[in-house]
Amino acid sequence: MLEKGVVHGRGAVDIKGPLAAQTYALAALLEKGERPRSDVWIVAAAEEEIGGPGAAYLVAHPPGEIGAVIVAEPSSNQLMLGHRGAARVRVQLQGRAHHASLAIKDENPIFALVELLKRIEALTFPDFPVTGASTLTVTQLFTDSGSENLTPNTVTAILDWRFNEDDASNRQTLAQLLEGLPAQGELSALWTPEYTPGFVTEPNDPLTLKVLPYAAHFHAEPGVWRFATDGRYTANAGWPTVGWGPGNEGLAHTTKESVKVADIDAYSGALAELLLNESPS
Repeated sequence: MLEKGVVHGRGAVDIKGPLAAQTYALAALLEKGERPRSDVWIVAAAEEEIGGPGAAYLVAHPPGEIGAVIVAEPSSNQLMLGHRGAARVRVQLQGRAHHASLAIKDENPIFALVELLKRIEALTFPDFPVTGASTLTVTQLFTDSGSENLTPNTVTAILDWRFNEDDASNRQTLAQLLEGLPAQGELSALWTPEYTPGFVTEPNDPLTLKVLPYAAHFHAEPGVWRFATDGRYTANAGWPTVGWGPGNEGLAHTTKESVKVADIDAYSGALAELLLNESPS
């Protein structure tokens, strides 16, 4: 829905608005009889939110030689230099169901859950250049108890892990969190939907220096996303990758999702200028 210069609705900012902005940037050049300095591919890859199988297919079957990638996830038109990796971990704490009146703490897995939560709360990560520190957050809890006066056999906690560290360090951290607890939990293999690394493009990278003057009309300095994007796949494929797109990333996946037409137009114009003047090489 368009109202007072703002597009509202599911996917408006993540990522229909940015996709339209990139499409119109190229169309605007062609309409004026101008052409980009290099071939341009506009990609609408599917299932980014569930691990990026669409992007995985893209890098395995590229449409042509790729010199650089601009991921248009919402960034308020700020140049983005990457993001942390993303992992989902399912931890199951085991106990033995019994009538609540017996109050057998050693058999109630909820008490083991409390200890796990304390360990997560006390966990600290080192600060990394560009992307900052990792985070580990509990997002969902489930029990198998069907009664208010029956303790559960199991409690399951879903952990959302945004990481900078390598695979070995992550597995060691998880093992330390679960040590001594009646718990089972593991990281899946890397580059599966539940566990993908992030990417970082350095501030002095040639692609950063090439795009920044056009993005600097909106923000003088580059930033990083808090969430994950398909840039993890393109960067891992060896394609120089940055992020840059219209719209507020904080509105993504919310009931207030929206994007200003003015922001789309401004981005589209700046991107068209970049495509006309610059090439990846």
